Amino acid sequence: MISGRRSLRRMGLYVFARVNPGDIHIRHHHTGERIRLHSFRHKGYWYHGRQRERDVMAAFSRLVRPGDRVLEAGGHIGYITLYFAKLVGPTGTVAVFEPGNNNLPYLRANVADQPTITVHPVALGSESGDLELYLEDLTGQNNSLVPDFDVLSANQGNAVHATVTRQPVTVTTIDEHVAATGAVPDFIKIDIEGFEYEALLGAADTLERHHPRMMVEVQAHHTEITERLHGLGYRFYGANGAPLDVIPQGMENIFCLPADMPWPS
Repeated sequence: MISGRRSLRRMGLYVFARVNPGDIHIRHHHTGERIRLHSFRHKGYWYHGRQRERDVMAAFSRLVRPGDRVLEAGGHIGYITLYFAKLVGPTGTVAVFEPGNNNLPYLRANVADQPTITVHPVALGSESGDLELYLEDLTGQNNSLVPDFDVLSANQGNAVHATVTRQPVTVTTIDEHVAATGAVPDFIKIDIEGFEYEALLGAADTLERHHPRMMVEVQAHHTEITERLHGLGYRFYGANGAPLDVIPQGMENIFCLPADMPWPS
């Protein structure tokens, strides 16, 4: 029975990938704004609605405050970017970094009317330079600077296979951004598909001097990230506020707070 349902789902996805209305507009489930997305490639947003990453979105609402400066590494189409803008309000700012040419048109369209949001079409890493970004045409969420990224490889087994192309991108660091703009982030979100350790290395000065609150999607280098952030005085939490001694394998969204900051009730 379960195998039959899976087969039907795979068949449905296969058909939907080829027969769909293309770009559509929906209301953002947390801000009420009208946003543009692709009906198939970005189906997770309209299909799951407010249930999509519910615990993570709730954690953002506890940790991002009015007037904060947010730095978002990996903006996709701007869904969470818009939520950050709502949380920080008119006195805060959101700097979003998104290098993928498949995501940027949607991101730019969705934040165009938001004066507190600045889009940076570059990648973040451990040092400035140029790298190749591996773009996937399935969702755009698994674009990665890591060749043969494991998550993308796993998705190749789905009903609809992703095609991967290469795009040269400019890379900068969080420390260089802070030095150039003077905008020290109060909250950092890093979701860059296996390249998160490199982005943290490029934020060494910012983390040591300012200890911003963070959410890091950890998909690689679990031990190295655990040791590095522990050494900088961070404690780890799940999206539900449960404390973690280390960053466990299989739990991707990790919230990192300075040791003197309790999880907000």
